Amino acid sequence: MRDASPPNAPDVSVLIPSFGRPDKLSRCLESLARQPGAREGAFETIVGLDGGNEDEAETIQRAHHAALGGRLRVIAMARSGYIPVRRRLFEVADGSIALSLNDDVILKPGVIEAHRRAHGSASGRAVVAAGRARWKPVERPTLFDVLVQRSPLIFFDPDLAPRDEHGRLSYRYCYGLNMSVGVEAVRRLGGVRGPGFAYGYDDTELAHRLVTEADAVVVDAADAVVVHDHRYTPEAVLRREYELGRSAWAYAAESPAFALELFGRDIRSSDERAYSRAYLQRERGDAERVAHEAFDPSDARH
Repeated sequence: MRDASPPNAPDVSVLIPSFGRPDKLSRCLESLARQPGAREGAFETIVGLDGGNEDEAETIQRAHHAALGGRLRVIAMARSGYIPVRRRLFEVADGSIALSLNDDVILKPGVIEAHRRAHGSASGRAVVAAGRARWKPVERPTLFDVLVQRSPLIFFDPDLAPRDEHGRLSYRYCYGLNMSVGVEAVRRLGGVRGPGFAYGYDDTELAHRLVTEADAVVVDAADAVVVHDHRYTPEAVLRREYELGRSAWAYAAESPAFALELFGRDIRSSDERAYSRAYLQRERGDAERVAHEAFDPSDARH
């Protein structure tokens, strides 16, 4: 665990893991530079380049350092996956609030201030602030684009979420592309968890741990809005589902209480595995037939 924040430390540390998307990262940093107080160093930004090198880090540093008030750090890291990168960023943050972003988001005005307000709204309790993400519109969208952007295929919509008796969101609506937490609360609980290869659930697992072990409240930071510049193909969604399955299996071993709460069942149990094998055998024929059928993407356009 790090010592207390140094003198003149910012209250917000913006943490961005990045891998192989320099143009999108640049647009994200440019939108951060348009946040109030950016040029005055009102918050710090730390980028972790997964598999990056020192030359790449220096290029990004030179391009954005001044616009972010001299409070930009770019760390080149060995290729390890975004969860170890995000874990490292939490370890080096100097702020009391950590705002987790993806490198493919563009911040709307007022995101930093909205997260600050969220952390001051809970009468001293730890806070997990869930920001909002809107999909970047697609020119001439396909039917699949509409499915991704208007259904819960990728993300659940907080606007449609059930609330508890206090009107609060569940930890299930906390996503690492726009979510903030108290840095010291995270460090006391052991930081970001998850195996290096994993994709997904690190954000909801962290939110669940803060709620159940640190008495944190989930605050709906509805005014903290980012635009998610990520267009999914059917193949990318299938790959994502595969990676989520691997991650779910790993978390069920590492954080069984979280996995049981999230999935509503023990996915590693013998009964669950038997059910899954039977399901795959039953559905294999249809899957193989669909995989071999020709598909013209123009048929799915509006």
